[in-house]
Amino acid sequence: MISKKSRLIAMVLCLPPLGWLGLHRFYVGRIITGILMMFTIGGLGIYTMSDLFELIMGNFKDKNGHNLLLWFGKKWSLSYFVVWAIILFLITAVCFKDYFYYLLLSY
Repeated sequence: MISKKSRLIAMVLCLPPLGWLGLHRFYVGRIITGILMMFTIGGLGIYTMSDLFELIMGNFKDKNGHNLLLWFGKKWSLSYFVVWAIILFLITAVCFKDYFYYLLLSY
């Protein structure tokens, strides 16, 4: 079976520093392992990298044991806009970091 969850969202949530907190596991409904990742900082990064590799290969499973294969899931939801807002913020912060430093230090 194929999960209704988005592989793209899970992958973005798996990237550091969000992946170390296990947010991708909370997203797919694996709450217990998400809490464990939160307290172990992603298994010192080992579980985070393992999960990222599984997401890339299409072997990561949700709480029902279904693989996350669809990049955009079954339907659009608020989570898509949150992920794109995070991506846009990170791109903006990287591209305009000198401008942000100037704004912060000018006051």
